[in-house]
Amino acid sequence: MADWLDNEAIAQRTRDCILGHASDVRGRYGRNGILDPQIAAKIEALEPPVIKQMRKILLAAKNCADAGALTVLKSY
Repeated sequence: MADWLDNEAIAQRTRDCILGHASDVRGRYGRNGILDPQIAAKIEALEPPVIKQMRKILLAAKNCADAGALTVLKSY
């Protein structure tokens, strides 16, 4: 994802926000804020088809997990 953003010349501040980085990534990781919807729409317009397909698959799985609809398998 970082390479894709770099190749598209996305601004560093926006890149950090998308990747979930705080302003100083070395000191801490993660972000409590939400990406501005206008910025998200501009980035989504640049996305290659594979990223859009990945989003559908991963968000569907996340929604199932959030709803408790997944089965935990244990290997012995």
